[in-house]
Amino acid sequence: MRALLAQLTGRTIDESVTVLPTFDSEFGKNLTLGKGVFINIGCRFQDTGGITIGEGALIGHGSTVTTLNHGVDPDRRGDMIPAPVTIGRKAWLGANVPANAICGMFGRLRFGSGGTSYNLAVLATGNHDVVRDVIRAGRHDSRCV
Repeated sequence: MRALLAQLTGRTIDESVTVLPTFDSEFGKNLTLGKGVFINIGCRFQDTGGITIGEGALIGHGSTVTTLNHGVDPDRRGDMIPAPVTIGRKAWLGANVPANAICGMFGRLRFGSGGTSYNLAVLATGNHDVVRDVIRAGRHDSRCV
């Protein structure tokens, strides 16, 4: 699996990284995995805008990380607007967490080091951080505070 990930990302994958199948990535070249990252089964990474997963981060099964939004203006709805997602060191996204850089023309999403997100729709409506060492729970919270 590590050899396939190295080929997909174009980077060396540390031996401490664990990725369980199935694993989906749109491109792979925009995906960076830190040491000790654990990605459980059935995760999806739409990495056009860039996804960085920090050292020791845990991604629960069925989670999805997306980096694209569509234009807000109905006449520009087909426009694709990328923004990066950073998941910090020792952060934990629980099972089925959608981490979305819903950025329109606005910005990016950073999920802080040591933070925990359980069953949470993380929606960034601007340049926004989910602060470090915090536990977030709930659904469809667009405030990211």
